[in-house]
Amino acid sequence: MAEYVLDRFKEISFTQLRTFCECVRQGSYTAAARVLHLSQPAVWQQIRALERLAGVPLLERHGRMLKLTEEGRIFWEQALTVLGYVESFWNVFHERRQHLPKTLTVIATPALLSEELAQPIAAFHQAHPDVQLRLLSQHGLPVLEWLREGKADIAIVPADVIAFEDPTPFDRKQMGQRLATLVVHKCHHLAHHSNLQLEDVIQIPLILPMEDNYWFLQVHAVLQAYNLADRLRPVMRVSHILAAQKLVMLGAAAALMPMPIQGAPPKGLVYRKLDHLLPSLPLYLLARRGLTLPPHTQQFVQIVQNHLTR
Repeated sequence: MAEYVLDRFKEISFTQLRTFCECVRQGSYTAAARVLHLSQPAVWQQIRALERLAGVPLLERHGRMLKLTEEGRIFWEQALTVLGYVESFWNVFHERRQHLPKTLTVIATPALLSEELAQPIAAFHQAHPDVQLRLLSQHGLPVLEWLREGKADIAIVPADVIAFEDPTPFDRKQMGQRLATLVVHKCHHLAHHSNLQLEDVIQIPLILPMEDNYWFLQVHAVLQAYNLADRLRPVMRVSHILAAQKLVMLGAAAALMPMPIQGAPPKGLVYRKLDHLLPSLPLYLLARRGLTLPPHTQQFVQIVQNHLTR
């Protein structure tokens, strides 16, 4: 007996119950089909399926009108109760959902989170104080792993994070760029040198990204094209632009890095933009492929993009 009940439960659907109740309300298959935007045969087939499950006729014709059988009236009362519960379920769900706090979890590299994203995050919070922001900081491939595992809603990363990875699991959108920059102390002789050229840069000791860094490989290719690569004078290799800035400030050396284009450099430093000579580093928004971002997340993305591309 239990197996029989379970089988019927699996076969019956809310669509069939709604179709049945609409046939009772309208008094005909044709009128019910019109309300439900179905064909008349489709409506009839759903009623026949219910009658097969019930084991008795539920509707019968009286002239051109459909009437409930005695068993059909019992079934109708139960169907109305079930559909009422379902409607109440959705009403309560949507009502309570409106009171849930909206959340947005963003993951970014440490430098990007503290440099490019700081102002747009503050602007978004002022415009949408009801959204609870969770800001995660991670460097390199763990960013992609956390996004893939659903630990973050979106990621904003430099191109070097995804340069050698399979992009298939993600939708991506460029959100700005970092410009090739010579970072020097304000007292450095190149701080205010006019018409800075590559020959000037390679003559000084430099803090550079790691040898296999995506952006540095592009820079190295440009220098090779001008027969200048062998004349570089690296004294340090640093994987973090904020560390490079600190070292320049302490007088270690100048740094050749892709730097944020928003705002002024830290006090005591000078940024010499070299985007007319060397490639930039794109910044990307990543989301899991096929995921529809909720409205508050889309608004966050728009604020970030407006800030990074102005």
